[in-house]
Amino acid sequence: MGDIVITPASNDVNSTAGTLNIRTSDSYPMLLKTSNVERISITAAGLVGIGTTTPTGKLHVYSSITGDTLIRADGTNG
Repeated sequence: MGDIVITPASNDVNSTAGTLNIRTSDSYPMLLKTSNVERISITAAGLVGIGTTTPTGKLHVYSSITGDTLIRADGTNG
């Protein structure tokens, strides 16, 4: 498995000053888990999956629960 590297942007010549980099040091996916269950994955190709371990698009959201809200946007206009 690869390492996860967290560095301030000042240590990475490809970043904007004032940002924080979280990256893998090789071609493995980055996984975010809660309760030891994978919730979000980012593949080496940059595809993001929520609720799926194999995203097939730039953002792939999946739920097996009938009627589950997959994407919700709230806010005020103006």
